[in-house]
Amino acid sequence: MRLDPGFVSAYLKLGELTWRPTVWGQGSLSAEQAFVQSSALIATAERQSPGNLEVIAARGMNALVGSWDWPKAFRDLNQVRMQGQPTVGLAWYLSLIEGRYNEAIDVLDELLVEDPQNVTLLATKARVARFEGNWAEATALFEAIGEATLEWPHLLDYSDALLRSGRQADARKILDRALEESESHPAVLIQSVIALAASGKTTDAAAAMREIERVLAESEAFPTAKLGLGYIALGAIDDAVMALETGFDEKGSWSMLELRSAVLLNALGDDPRYWSLVDSMQFPELPVYHRHHQQEQRMRARNY
Repeated sequence: MRLDPGFVSAYLKLGELTWRPTVWGQGSLSAEQAFVQSSALIATAERQSPGNLEVIAARGMNALVGSWDWPKAFRDLNQVRMQGQPTVGLAWYLSLIEGRYNEAIDVLDELLVEDPQNVTLLATKARVARFEGNWAEATALFEAIGEATLEWPHLLDYSDALLRSGRQADARKILDRALEESESHPAVLIQSVIALAASGKTTDAAAAMREIERVLAESEAFPTAKLGLGYIALGAIDDAVMALETGFDEKGSWSMLELRSAVLLNALGDDPRYWSLVDSMQFPELPVYHRHHQQEQRMRARNY
């Protein structure tokens, strides 16, 4: 980069490497620090190459994950697609933010035409199905890929889909591999809490959650919102809501983008505090076929 300040891809890659570890709780920076630095690198790249589609796509991802600026994220990511370069970021936007799951799959299928064996793209299709709550489809897609080729974040989602499909033994096997490959990353440990609770080992699950809390007490990097899933598994709804409320203040948490996922909606949809958080995120309106279902749950929560 020092030799060639016009080397745009280097700035963009460094920008991504600044924020991506933070989203997974692996970085040394807080989310706010990571996205400030990432935005500065993208701005430098933009000055070097105005109108560059790579720059526009990176700017869209920053708006999606970092600043939660939904109109800007969609405008940038969709602009890149309209010029013949669809991105995984657009698929995530369509599924996570707007609930347009079929359109998200269409974007991924466009990308797979050029690279049909791309594990990340195939796993993202499975993750979109999991986000929607289609556990059987998610499991089938992960199985078609083959566990040997999956990285630990994908194994984590695979294990969760298996667990929610009632296949606890298979879920445990995949989870054990994720624990080994991630070197017991906190996100995987939280999934262990969920698995223990699902198998009825609530005392062990609670003890494991307390240990996670102890380890993370001094960490600014790990997104607090992710703890919410562990608390939900333990039935500690007040703690789950509190973790998500903290996640809202922290920003930069992928878990907050998943606020309208099937897992969180099913667990918290009867709690008015959950809907307050959804409103605070200022998500775009869902398609009709999802909107009616969520409106019913919102009404129940008001009478809770």
